[in-house]
Amino acid sequence: MSFEDIVNVCITLRNFESDSDYLDFKDFWIEKLSEDDRNQLCTDLKYFTNYPYDNHIAVRHYYIGRGKSSTVLRDNIFIFYYPLFRSMKLFSTGDLITPIAFYRWNGKLYEVLLQGENYGMGYGLTGNPYILNNDDIEAFNLFRIQIEKYLSFTQLHNIPYLKKPKILNNIDNRCLLALHLYLKRSVENNNNFMIFDKLIDYTIALESLYLGRWDEGKRGNLFQRIAALLCKTLYLERRNEGKRGNLSKRIAALLCKDESEKDKISRDIKKFYDIRSDLVHASLIDPKGNDFLYKNIYNYENILRKSILAFLDLNLSYKTKADVLSQLDQAASNPDLIKTIHESLEILKLAR
Repeated sequence: MSFEDIVNVCITLRNFESDSDYLDFKDFWIEKLSEDDRNQLCTDLKYFTNYPYDNHIAVRHYYIGRGKSSTVLRDNIFIFYYPLFRSMKLFSTGDLITPIAFYRWNGKLYEVLLQGENYGMGYGLTGNPYILNNDDIEAFNLFRIQIEKYLSFTQLHNIPYLKKPKILNNIDNRCLLALHLYLKRSVENNNNFMIFDKLIDYTIALESLYLGRWDEGKRGNLFQRIAALLCKTLYLERRNEGKRGNLSKRIAALLCKDESEKDKISRDIKKFYDIRSDLVHASLIDPKGNDFLYKNIYNYENILRKSILAFLDLNLSYKTKADVLSQLDQAASNPDLIKTIHESLEILKLAR
């Protein structure tokens, strides 16, 4: 086998921590960079600047065959990168960012910038590294196999915020927008000012899962007509109260196992929603709200992650979004139904 036919595809893992310097997942591995490795990458790669939190790389080693162009090699980075990154982020929460990728071919390194991260910035929020330990290997491999079965529809070329074309009506992509917004905020520059964008995107993602147009009901239609003539602000406040309540109630029913946990998550969701409303309507937030946001934004991210995984199973059980939400509304006051729903969430049980 010629050396020219062998390619290593590598991805830098920012904010990654582990109890092992080498994690073997069979089809790829993660290794910790030594100081010599880092110095070598600084020499060979234009965009690797020895950033202090870039201590690991994920590597795929495979035979690609003769006659492959550099375009094909670059494509293989994305074929490897995106499903792996998606599985890691859905398996566990944490500020995992993958700024650049590179491949080794013919004894040389070629780098590819991935979306969102600027090496000159990005110290960002602290205290939430992405952790994957040696004991997680078997569980993660099982999760990765199963999650790809659920997300086969995302391989299709479809813009997540547009209604799908009629030709794809038989493809269930109800989680596509939420998944897009969750991963988007994971790969973009993670600095302190982005926390407000995280809050807004995560709220939109949760609304795409837990809310429907019908949540406003007749009262919403009435206030909409009044607002068109008199007072848009009044309508927005009344409408948001209905959405806010339904969002917190349904999230609590789906993700919580006891009443105290339900009460806390319900209060937190309402608080997040209030802060989000203040931001998008330019009312701004006070220091107390700002402190709450910085302290709890990772919990909000984790609620979205678990919600996406839960809805992947719910969507298999119920034909429409209205059916899903109807079950959650009933479950809010029916402990037996809550238990039945929780037992059906197979992919969520595999995650951490």
